[in-house]
Amino acid sequence: MPRPAIEGVYDRALFGRVLKNPGDRSVVFRSTSEILKEYGRHRIYFFYVNVGFEIARIEIPAWVAEDTEMLNLVHSVVCDQVDKGKGYPIILAEAHEKAVVRGGDRELFYQLLSETYVRGGVRSEISRKNISKRRLLI
Repeated sequence: MPRPAIEGVYDRALFGRVLKNPGDRSVVFRSTSEILKEYGRHRIYFFYVNVGFEIARIEIPAWVAEDTEMLNLVHSVVCDQVDKGKGYPIILAEAHEKAVVRGGDRELFYQLLSETYVRGGVRSEISRKNISKRRLLI
């Protein structure tokens, strides 16, 4: 099978030459993954934006891509969030902080997972040694 002529060229490298200033945005592209045909109005589109220190790929549903006002709003919010987060969208940092499972909650999760595996007759890949190590680290 012949290799594509542009193999090894990465989107971010290409757009890094085009989107020179923070806030610059590419046109909107439609993702071509076959599974996305099943998404209907939520099919994935994307654009690239210079967020100051790198080129970011921002994925949006079709209904945002087709509405210029919504598209511009998403672009503005992304740039604002990156600015407020000093290089990383502050809302994503906050969401990550809330989503991290710690301490006793994490141990309870692994215990419930292990019990569910046992009830379902599924061999658990969580070894007693690893469970013990987790307890020591918590």
